[in-house]
Amino acid sequence: MNKKSLYVSLAILVVVIAIFSAMAVPVVHGDPDISFLLGVIFPVVLVSVIGIVTLFGMHKNTDREFDERMLKARGDSAINALVVTLIVILFIGFLSFSTDYQLPISLFDASIVCSMTGVGTFIILADMQDAYLGMKDKRKLSAVSFMAAGLFSLISSIIRFNTDPEKDNIVTFFSVGIVWVLIATEMFIKMACDKRVEKMEIADEESKA
Repeated sequence: MNKKSLYVSLAILVVVIAIFSAMAVPVVHGDPDISFLLGVIFPVVLVSVIGIVTLFGMHKNTDREFDERMLKARGDSAINALVVTLIVILFIGFLSFSTDYQLPISLFDASIVCSMTGVGTFIILADMQDAYLGMKDKRKLSAVSFMAAGLFSLISSIIRFNTDPEKDNIVTFFSVGIVWVLIATEMFIKMACDKRVEKMEIADEESKA
């Protein structure tokens, strides 16, 4: 990502956040100070920090081992993740329309499901193609962390559904849990494949020697 792309992305992010924040201000309920803080300021700060850190992290890459193959792998992963995300958004939108807007998920649930689907798709595809330097050393810890978080989310959503099926955010917890478990599963499979390749390479070297 060059500087021009970075600045344009930041500008779009700022404009979108500003527009939706302005829309949210008139509809906050309850205590004005607390509602404004939790309903507007907190999401603005959280999303802004995540967005800025992500964009600058993608922009900054000074490692000499970074090559065009990794860049292409990231691009392919990003495009496929974007397409998957758009299809999920369209599916939820059309499904909501066809059920006369009676789909039992909130706007928050739908947005989290769509975004996590895209993020999960990108991570899985990028990791499959070794698109990030240093991931090999961190993959085991990442896989364990994603699996633990995913199982926790799945178990929590199942418990919440059994105790109170009408409780909010069950769909969100369940969907996020599935995505995290899938990411962890891919990482475990990738580690197994890498070990197999390493053993084959060592065997070939020993046979040549």
